[in-house]
Amino acid sequence: FDAQGMRIAGATVTLAQTASVPIMVDGQIAGHLGLRAIEAPLAAGEQSFLREQWRDALLVGAAALLLSGLVSWLFARHLRRPVRQLVEGTGALAAGRMSTRLDADRHDEFGLIAGHFNQMAGHLERQERVRREWLASTSHELRTPLTVMRALIEALQEGIRQGDPATLQRL
Repeated sequence: FDAQGMRIAGATVTLAQTASVPIMVDGQIAGHLGLRAIEAPLAAGEQSFLREQWRDALLVGAAALLLSGLVSWLFARHLRRPVRQLVEGTGALAAGRMSTRLDADRHDEFGLIAGHFNQMAGHLERQERVRREWLASTSHELRTPLTVMRALIEALQEGIRQGDPATLQRL
């Protein structure tokens, strides 16, 4: 309806026969939007059809909700497995188990992360092995001079050798 209440489009009813809402533009009424109330009650067949439509809509909605919940659960489980493996792997690596490796057979970002994790674990394992070898080698190299020094000191303490400048120089 226009601002004066004259019908512009829709059913041939007057503004008084509708539930209407004014359309405001810049604080002035530019027109009205009206909705005509249904005067006759629905027939029994129409009511039955409407009930069936509501029931079917509710069933379809419930089925869609259940299906989307199932798909979401499966997708979350699919994503949770590699994340859990990564958490367990980093925990094992932090605990010193350098031989820890992840399954990197996936062809997505998780497979890429697992590959990088395995590469990092391999580097750490090699570094740990080199460190242990260096420590063993250094310990072995220091053991001989320390044994000689100890023997000289014991000889000095027991009086077998004298504390002359040559002995002290060797120490």
